[in-house]
Amino acid sequence: MRIRRMKKEDLEEVGPMYAEFYTYHRRLMGSDQTYSPEWGVEEVSKAEGIILVAEDDELLGFARVKEDERTYFLKEIYVKPEHRGKGVGKALLEACEREANGNLYLSVIPANLKALDFFLRQGYTFLNTLELTKYKGKAKVVTLGRVFEAITEAGFNLRGVNFEVVEGEYCLAICDEVPPNYLAVIKDESITVITKGRPSCETKDVHCGYRVIKFSNLPLEMVGLMALISNALASEGISLLALSSYRSDFVIVKEEYLDRAISSIEKVLKALNS
Repeated sequence: MRIRRMKKEDLEEVGPMYAEFYTYHRRLMGSDQTYSPEWGVEEVSKAEGIILVAEDDELLGFARVKEDERTYFLKEIYVKPEHRGKGVGKALLEACEREANGNLYLSVIPANLKALDFFLRQGYTFLNTLELTKYKGKAKVVTLGRVFEAITEAGFNLRGVNFEVVEGEYCLAICDEVPPNYLAVIKDESITVITKGRPSCETKDVHCGYRVIKFSNLPLEMVGLMALISNALASEGISLLALSSYRSDFVIVKEEYLDRAISSIEKVLKALNS
C-alpha cells in the first residue's frame, strides 16, 4: 500500500467515496439525505486543499486536508468498508499529519463512536466544544457518557464488560437500625438500606418494586463505567440509583424500566465493543 496525492484520473473513484462519506454522516445526524456518486465527483473536482489516496491494486480510501491561516484541518477521511481494520485509515491520517507538519485539527460527530475511538487511539484528544441542535425526525441517540469515558486511557478497558440482572425484587427504605439481610447500607443523617424484599427493620419510608443490574469482576482502576451507563439511561429518561463495591457495580431501576434499561445498556456495550 502507498499513499500519494490524488490525480485527475482518480476522480471517478474518489467521487463515490466522497458521496458515501457525507451520506453516512447525514444518517448520524438524523437526515435521510443520500448523495449520488455524480454529486461526489462534482464536489471533489472543486474541493480545496490536499487530497490524498491510499492505493494498492485499487484505491482503498482518501483523505482531504485544508489549510486555513497556517493551520491544517482534516476535512474528510474515508476507507472503503472491505478494507477497514487493516491500517489504511492510520496510514492516511499519518500522511495528513506530515502534510500539516504535525499541526492538524479535526472534528467528529459525537454519534460517530467508531471515529472517536479511532482518533483517540491515534493520540488525539478533545479540544473545545460540541455543537448541539434539536433533531427533527429520527436520529441516532448520542451517548455522551461514551465521549467522557473515552477521554481517559483507562476508559478503553471498558471493552468486554458484561452484566446480569439479579434475581428478585428489591426495596429502598429508611430504617432505625440495620436489618440482618441487605444489599447495601448508606449512612448519612439517616440509615438508608437496600434489601431483597421488604426490610425486617422498622421503616420510616419504604419503596419497593426495584430491580438490580450487576456489573461483576471489575478492576479497581476501571474508569468511566458508571458515567457511561448513567448517561445512557438518562438519555432514555430512566431514573437510577448507582452503587459500587470492591469488585462490582450496581444499577438499581424500577421494575417498569427494566426492559428499556437492559436494551439501552446492550446498545452501549455493543457500540463499545464494535
